[in-house]
Amino acid sequence: MFVLIYLAKNMEKPALIHKYEGSHEFSLLNLKNGIIYFNPPSNFNDPYDCNSRFQLYLNDSDLQKYKKGEFPYHEDRSIEVQIDFNNTSNKDIKKMLFQSAKKVLDTSMRENRQKTGIACFLEVNDNILMWSHYANSYRGFCLEYDTSF
Repeated sequence: MFVLIYLAKNMEKPALIHKYEGSHEFSLLNLKNGIIYFNPPSNFNDPYDCNSRFQLYLNDSDLQKYKKGEFPYHEDRSIEVQIDFNNTSNKDIKKMLFQSAKKVLDTSMRENRQKTGIACFLEVNDNILMWSHYANSYRGFCLEYDTSF
């Protein structure tokens, strides 16, 4: 069994952790088979859960290098494309670059939300809110895991 625990900086690992489960068939099958389900964020009811925020910034010096084709990781440009770049305002180039970067980031984040799995654990087994939300309105169960090994 593999348990991943995220600990805040300078926090000691708890001796025991708990996972609240509903009384659903899949929860019982996971218990029977010793499986911990890692739910992808794309299944969460809050669409903003696990979203990352990025702030894109391109300074004028880097923009000039990009326009001249000196920016790292650029593709070789034809003369026609280079002329178009030279005739395009910095504002329009920034807008195009930001739109392109946003599209790449959005696609990457969407793919990661589908590939990533999250399982949540608490140090306590008597949290009323967790029992109501994650243990099927008090009809589920709470698993206890020993983290000492």
